Amino acid sequence: MGLPLESAYVPAYRAYHHQLLPRTLRVLVPGCTGFDAQRTDDKTLVIQSQGSNIFSCDGVGPIHIAYAFSACDRLLSAGSKYKNGSRCNFGHLTVEVLESDASDLPSRVAFHFDTSLDSPDFRWLWFDWRKSSSKPFKIPAIGQTVTLSGPHH
Repeated sequence: MGLPLESAYVPAYRAYHHQLLPRTLRVLVPGCTGFDAQRTDDKTLVIQSQGSNIFSCDGVGPIHIAYAFSACDRLLSAGSKYKNGSRCNFGHLTVEVLESDASDLPSRVAFHFDTSLDSPDFRWLWFDWRKSSSKPFKIPAIGQTVTLSGPHH
């Protein structure tokens, strides 16, 4: 859960350091705004944006790199409409839009995996804006919610 552009260098970084490459790499939300991550059952994580939608960016002053990341995300999703209840299947992951804002951009999204979120097959990370790096993310217990902050001024 973090910066999509950051994930682009993961394969090269791991190869350079003689580490195994991941079979898949997914960014659940861009991370340019804060969000709540709630585990609703063994295989489902629900993300609620603290901004108007998951592509929005927190107000972080006149100049911040988060604005550039947010602009890229908006460009990549331009023209896409996300209606409540729409679903997209990506093999072992189904993404369901639970709520959208007035612009039809998702603000609350459920990620339904085929495997338990506790599976050792997953390595969960989040981008810590204060440290400017990815950190391990501990998946909450069923019924619990964790709040992750977006970029800071």
